[in-house]
Amino acid sequence: MKAISILVLLALLVGCASSKRGVSSPPEANEPSDGAAQATESRSTHNDDEFAESITVAHEHLTAGRHGAAITMLDSVILHYEIEHMQDGVRNYSARSQVEALYYLLKGATELASGTDEPQETLVVSIIWSQAYYLRGYASIEQMELDQGVEWLGRAIALAPMNSYYLSELGHIYQTREEWQRALKTYEAAERASEFSPKEVQVKEQGRAMRGIGYVMIETGELEKARSIYENCLRLDPDDTTAKDELGYIQGLLAGSAEAAGAAGAE
Repeated sequence: MKAISILVLLALLVGCASSKRGVSSPPEANEPSDGAAQATESRSTHNDDEFAESITVAHEHLTAGRHGAAITMLDSVILHYEIEHMQDGVRNYSARSQVEALYYLLKGATELASGTDEPQETLVVSIIWSQAYYLRGYASIEQMELDQGVEWLGRAIALAPMNSYYLSELGHIYQTREEWQRALKTYEAAERASEFSPKEVQVKEQGRAMRGIGYVMIETGELEKARSIYENCLRLDPDDTTAKDELGYIQGLLAGSAEAAGAAGAE
């Protein structure tokens, strides 16, 4: 029976925006976190720095609108990681923090102990792999290939199911398609996942997921629920200008509804 890599676990233990208007942009390319890098070193034969640089350059290409160049570079990164890590009996995850990586390892241990699944080794690698999937999806969306974009994002989320940023991006796609229940479910998952976001972006990512939920509430006519959500956004971040704008928008809708009701009653 295969077990979780002890070297990976030890390496970890040692260290132990959705808006009413607007389009998302590709995230800044991130260096792999210390915990994720250590996890990779226990099983990998390559230097992740080389691929981190590829992600950075691909991000620059996307920002400049050079989609073809970005796709070529990202496909090369993806191919490498898939050849390196995709194999029978191994469940791969991609983490950007030690807390997230440890969650995946403990999840794997629980599944292994429960005997509800085929015995698998759980391996946590750097964020680079899932980020390559994400940026590949972003490139597809920019080229108006929305279905392909959803597919690539799904691959990123399969590797990093507790990555709040990826989940909010998928929620945003459902939002643009007006698939409200899918959007709501995905934004709610993104809010829960923000617990595992790196501290420096945790408030930002939680707020983004909450604003996505609020957006869906507005579009489905749940104005009071939407108002409560945006008020909570401001409690989380008093400088959240999008939440302030949305509260103004909701107030206008409520005032309009009250005037219409008053006029109808006067007839």
